[in-house]
Amino acid sequence: MEVLPIQTQDLLFKAVIVGDIKTGKTNLAHRWVQDEFIQTYLSTIGVEFCVKTIQIGTMPVKIQLWDTSGQERFRPINSAYFRGSNLIFLVYDITNRETFDTLSTYFIPQISQHAAESVCLCLVGNKLDLAESRQVQQEEAMALANQHGMQFFEVSSKSAQNLDEMFTSAISHAGDKLISGNTNQ
Repeated sequence: MEVLPIQTQDLLFKAVIVGDIKTGKTNLAHRWVQDEFIQTYLSTIGVEFCVKTIQIGTMPVKIQLWDTSGQERFRPINSAYFRGSNLIFLVYDITNRETFDTLSTYFIPQISQHAAESVCLCLVGNKLDLAESRQVQQEEAMALANQHGMQFFEVSSKSAQNLDEMFTSAISHAGDKLISGNTNQ
């Protein structure tokens, strides 16, 4: 009898992208998975998701990236997507103060209430290509990230600046946490 080698399975991750409307959540996902920027604005209805497999060290990691709607009428539904997630990206537009403030007043409390304690969080300031119109300073975003134990990145989905680094670092961090079983990282 021939013994066949054991197939290694990809590590499966559920990553959720949340934030206000028009912060560029869909373009973040689309740019990372398809390497394209969508010029026209299309509002996400409910949730859309895509899958991408990447290599972290020697391990293939399959990412289910859930892109949630930023519209207020879908917010109650979005909290259901937090269950079972390994990683949540909290996205704001660096040129729109209100999108940053909503993270503290709405999204972070919802995550605390509905997500597992072990979920990794990543704060993402999008639209870095428009930095000359900045309304949210990097220092205050870093302070929010430190307060809640989040990684922090400023990116541009339009130019792809820092995008791969953000996704790879956040997924790697969440993977290390998942593999080690350590929920206090």
